[in-house]
Amino acid sequence: MIGAVSSAKAQEKDPPRDQEIKPAEIKLPANITPRPAPVQAPVAINFRERPKYMADGQRLKKTISIDGVPADGKWDTFYNITAGAIRGAIYCNWDDDYLYLGTRSQGQANVVFDIDVNGDGWLKGADNLEVVVEQSLNSAVPKVTVRLLDATANKDTPVWNDAAYDPKKILVATKMVGSLQYIELAIPKDMGGMALRDGVTMGLRGELFSLSALPFTPTPPYEPHLLLEATLASTHIVSAPGINPTLTLTDDKCVAGQEIAATLRLLNQTDQPVPIKSVKWEGVGNSVNVLNSVREVAVPSLPPTKARDLKYKTRLPDKLSPGTYTIAVTVDLENGKQVYSTRTFTVVEPLQVRIFGDPDPVAIIGTTRYDAVIDITSAIPRHMKADAEITSMPSGWTIDKKRRSVEVDGEDKRGLFHFRFKLPSTTAAGNYPIEATVTYKERTWMVRYVAKVVRTDAPAPPPAGN
Repeated sequence: MIGAVSSAKAQEKDPPRDQEIKPAEIKLPANITPRPAPVQAPVAINFRERPKYMADGQRLKKTISIDGVPADGKWDTFYNITAGAIRGAIYCNWDDDYLYLGTRSQGQANVVFDIDVNGDGWLKGADNLEVVVEQSLNSAVPKVTVRLLDATANKDTPVWNDAAYDPKKILVATKMVGSLQYIELAIPKDMGGMALRDGVTMGLRGELFSLSALPFTPTPPYEPHLLLEATLASTHIVSAPGINPTLTLTDDKCVAGQEIAATLRLLNQTDQPVPIKSVKWEGVGNSVNVLNSVREVAVPSLPPTKARDLKYKTRLPDKLSPGTYTIAVTVDLENGKQVYSTRTFTVVEPLQVRIFGDPDPVAIIGTTRYDAVIDITSAIPRHMKADAEITSMPSGWTIDKKRRSVEVDGEDKRGLFHFRFKLPSTTAAGNYPIEATVTYKERTWMVRYVAKVVRTDAPAPPPAGN
């Protein structure tokens, strides 16, 4: 009976199931305080503590395609993040124009990169960059922020400058591949005045943080940041004790079809001979099918306190695409030790071709001479001979020779080749397009130029008052 009464009272207090209960209708007892809504934790990165991960300080020269697409050998790992809420890898490479930074993470993540361009400490100069990439759940395009820490005047009163550089100049790509997220950046060398060349050392750090955290807030400008040392290198070396290796190439900038040779000099700094078990030359990453793989087993020992040169030669494929490629050599020693070295080289377009006019603009004075100049810069390491031809020219103009052979004598040399036109005295002022081609080994470069014609014999203005 008591149970029935209690049930009836409960039914009297409960609203119908289809009736909405509004928050304003819920009254808590006076002695109960409402629990506040959970607050997201800010991004907590302890910049006063240096990352404790094993890092490879030699950052290999390599041009990276910023497309978010992972590939074997595409990136070189700076260090792996093996602790924390988000784990993954930090990548870094470079070339003459860009510093390339990337990440791989288990699941979606945001990233912050700190770069001490001159490697002289965070609170010095105006060369300290912070680049943040934050993903958006509502957009496929991430938000990129770049700020400069300027401590030029006084390291005790530095300031953040969010307007020093345009983040749109940074190339960025992100991609999810299964549960893995890839972020790729190319930072142009003019940001922070980067000196992108062999042997330069800079400070570098990358941190991953969750998408659910609040937007990243920079630390107070006087807060020191401890980074890891990264040295830009064209060669990556892992050596055995007492052995000093040096890997060189006959040419770091090549063209398709070129013969390339490498030399590994091994200096034995001990007073004992060091037997060599085998030497293997090969391409790695995107270079596996580019370079011939060669293994030698009959190699003389390294004499005490002397050097020996190990040689390699191969010819690049005729239709090799421009880009960065990597050669590797592994020397297995009889004592179980190993010497390993890699070096990158760049394949470039064999010719750079442009066209310009001389004079520019050209003024008509009777029958007038005008030159279209083909400007060719060659990357071919020997004498080059090609065919140049004017393929389109203004009606009424005449030319002494529309087709001719052109020659450039060696790598990084330049040639200027003149095609001489005669313009009729009746040529009207205006713009006149000229087109030409340069053909070398079944490849053709097309160039176009618009000649500007002016006239100095325009009628004089009427006298004032008429």
